[in-house]
Amino acid sequence: ESNKEFDLITEENINENNDNLEIDEEEEVIEGDLNSTQKKNSKFFQYKLPLLDYLKEPLEIVEHNKEELEEKGRKLKTALNTFGVEGDVKKVSPGPVISLFEVEPAQGVRVNKFVNLSDDLARVMEARRIRIIAPIPGSNHVGIELPNEKTSIVYLRSILNSQKFISNDSKLTIALGKTTSGDAYIFDLCKMPHLLVAGATGSGKSVCINT
Repeated sequence: ESNKEFDLITEENINENNDNLEIDEEEEVIEGDLNSTQKKNSKFFQYKLPLLDYLKEPLEIVEHNKEELEEKGRKLKTALNTFGVEGDVKKVSPGPVISLFEVEPAQGVRVNKFVNLSDDLARVMEARRIRIIAPIPGSNHVGIELPNEKTSIVYLRSILNSQKFISNDSKLTIALGKTTSGDAYIFDLCKMPHLLVAGATGSGKSVCINT
């Protein structure tokens, strides 16, 4: 049953209502000449990157004292033994801000024991904060990052002038800085749709992004 408040739609009144209907024709795509346009703007495709002369030369070079690193390694081993965790420091990789100490746990020592000691080790080693990598990927060692007594500035010029950056094929290679071992660290921005920069206050997050 139809509702009496509405008129029945019939073929006759449809035609009557559409007598004045205007229908536009489909618009056509106007073709151009991309090749000639690119030739006119060829000067934009000849852009050259600025030389490194605009950037400062690395002036501050902090030499790592081998004896101090060895002493810190012995102190770290003693601190671990104090908390009942046995292990030997096998390798030290000094970086610009922190140094990575690789510890080989004694037989039967679980890796999670190192993780649970992060706060206690920071107190004993007189560090504001330490980071524990348990275990180091591809290794049976545990990594303990301790801050250096003297930190060095990472200059953008040294990263851009590194062989890693120069030999990279990507046009969107970005220079992120240095690794914990002091080597240049670069990345292809095409493979990194998201970038998270973490760090304490004053560690240089905003400077890195602006650079």
